[in-house]
Amino acid sequence: SILTALELAHSIVEDKLNTTQFRIKTTPTNDLQYALGKIFGMILAITVQMFIILIACHLVFGANLGNPLYLLIITICYGFTVGSIVFCAGTVAKDQTSISSYASVILWGLSVLGGSIIQKTALPGAMQKIQQIVPNGKAINCYLRVCEGSNFSANYVDLLELLGLGLVFLIIALHFYSSKTSTKLI
Repeated sequence: SILTALELAHSIVEDKLNTTQFRIKTTPTNDLQYALGKIFGMILAITVQMFIILIACHLVFGANLGNPLYLLIITICYGFTVGSIVFCAGTVAKDQTSISSYASVILWGLSVLGGSIIQKTALPGAMQKIQQIVPNGKAINCYLRVCEGSNFSANYVDLLELLGLGLVFLIIALHFYSSKTSTKLI
């Protein structure tokens, strides 16, 4: 899902290189609307991808998925956070090469530290604590709790932390986005 979002980040850089951002900034469109539009696309892509994976796990391995509404809420919160991180990277990237460089660090960093590549119990103690902070680590922990039958109250703190982290990256991205091209017409 992180790779999917990073692929969509290329469109942010593409908007800069093709002067689409300049044209968007000359319209009454708010910077937040542009950012949320890009992030919503990432949330949608991640949601579709995660539900295909979850359904496949249920059909092939017989995994108990728990409450589908809880899974949807977790996926949307996770998608918002990853989308905000990727939007921030796309905003600071100057060209396609730099977004690819950022993508490697983000993808491998979050994947290894979040427990997507290495099982969290195989990580050293200090890294297990980092796994609980990283967005995909939080999402994995929430998914596991839901699949084990826990209710929403077992996950709401992690979900609020995910949303808070996403909000921090969105604010940083909006700062860079507005300061890079302040060409709005008054």
